[in-house]
Amino acid sequence: MENKLERLRNGDIFEDLIHAWKRLGRLVYNDKATNPESLERATGLLYMTRYLTAGATLAMELNDPEYPYFDRWADRSYSWGIDSPDGLYSFACIRGDSTYRIFGNRGTAHQFDIEIHSPHFANAPNYVRTGNLGFVDIQTEPDGSVEIILSPEPPPDDNKHNWIQLAPDAESVCVRQFFYDWENEQKAELSIEKVDAQYPPPPEKPEVIVDKAELLIKWLDEAGTFWDEVIRIFMKEPNTVTFLNPKESDWGGHGGLSYGMGSIEIGQNEAALLEVTPPDCHFWGFQLGSIYWESMDWWRRQS
Repeated sequence: MENKLERLRNGDIFEDLIHAWKRLGRLVYNDKATNPESLERATGLLYMTRYLTAGATLAMELNDPEYPYFDRWADRSYSWGIDSPDGLYSFACIRGDSTYRIFGNRGTAHQFDIEIHSPHFANAPNYVRTGNLGFVDIQTEPDGSVEIILSPEPPPDDNKHNWIQLAPDAESVCVRQFFYDWENEQKAELSIEKVDAQYPPPPEKPEVIVDKAELLIKWLDEAGTFWDEVIRIFMKEPNTVTFLNPKESDWGGHGGLSYGMGSIEIGQNEAALLEVTPPDCHFWGFQLGSIYWESMDWWRRQS
């Protein structure tokens, strides 16, 4: 069996990555999945490039637990996984046996929380949420400044209120912010650092880059298939909505969130009417998604 350096030098890892992206195309170029005469394949081609971008961001660019930094893992240029148009999603890579410090300003987003996933988020669906700190529990200074510690062992007593314990297999941290008032609420400005990291960072090892590419391949093959399978379940009974118990999000979705999902099937001159009783909760909303679980064109059109 080839070692990592051989696969890198002879191009096999690149070929494997290209083949994985090609396999993702079966979700689009498949007569059982999409209608060749509709827009589904055109939008599907866009989805394939966006999903590749999302995976490269998670598995390649942000996958550095020694020198982590926060960046978006879903936005308008690479929407996936039915991300909310009212949400701002940030991601950084960590390691369960290390200590990290998150610092900056918490902002004023209506909903704000930090979650730890084990293992890396790009292993979807084979990861779970192993740590959480919600906006109710986070203590900030009067000016909004905040410091949060991620570590295997508790910090000194004066910092325990802003502490998330890391499981041994923890590999990523996700920050979710949701906004009700986009005009006035301010997003958080956060940085993350590994405590005792040595600077300047050394050059990245070739073997590590191969590992990142392997994770990207896994993202394309396994996570891509998983999202598609879930989508197809909800498309089996159009014009219905199914609400999930909040505990069902423990596998890795947004903790405490009751996901309500369904599909709509209407004609050219028809409209769908959805009537609900407003729930008694801190945050709720509607969003539209494509058959690939992308949020719709919310930055140019009302949705």
